[in-house]
Amino acid sequence: TFHTPAAEPLSLGSLTQDHVLECFPNPTAGTLFIGSVPSISADTRYTVVDAVGSVALQGTLGTSRNIDLSVLPDGVYQVLLDMDGADLRTSVVRTH
Repeated sequence: TFHTPAAEPLSLGSLTQDHVLECFPNPTAGTLFIGSVPSISADTRYTVVDAVGSVALQGTLGTSRNIDLSVLPDGVYQVLLDMDGADLRTSVVRTH
């Protein structure tokens, strides 16, 4: 007899730890500007993930608070900012 532990249910608390990130323009042909969030600093780290979950870009925002997506092929990407325990995230369309 096999016994498998029951999976813990997904709670709303675990969903609300991630917040929506506002970026513009979306869709973008290149430079993606990060919306105004008080806790974002020049050393905030970002990760851009493609549709299959691979990391496409990583870096630090810098004072300009933008990400250059022009090096990526057209597609849909997730942009995540590491905010010391709470991630800000959004979907972005890269197009020519």
